[in-house]
Amino acid sequence: MTQLKDRNPYSFNDFMLVDKLRLRRKYLGLAQRDIDLALDNAEGLCGKWECGMRVPHASSLSRWADALSCSFELVPVDGKSQ
Repeated sequence: MTQLKDRNPYSFNDFMLVDKLRLRRKYLGLAQRDIDLALDNAEGLCGKWECGMRVPHASSLSRWADALSCSFELVPVDGKSQ
């Protein structure tokens, strides 16, 4: 088991959002290349996001979700609504 101290501190893949987008992509039967083409990304960028080698910008996350016909929302961690 990977200890927290051994993890790459720059790995965005530790966050569940990328994992959820990856699972949605697979559920839809799409390849990483399909996402790269839909977002006009450099070849292989989706794969780098999914394995934590690169961190997607917020705008890329939004476009990625759109390409998968889904969305995400920010929920306060303290449970209080604004």
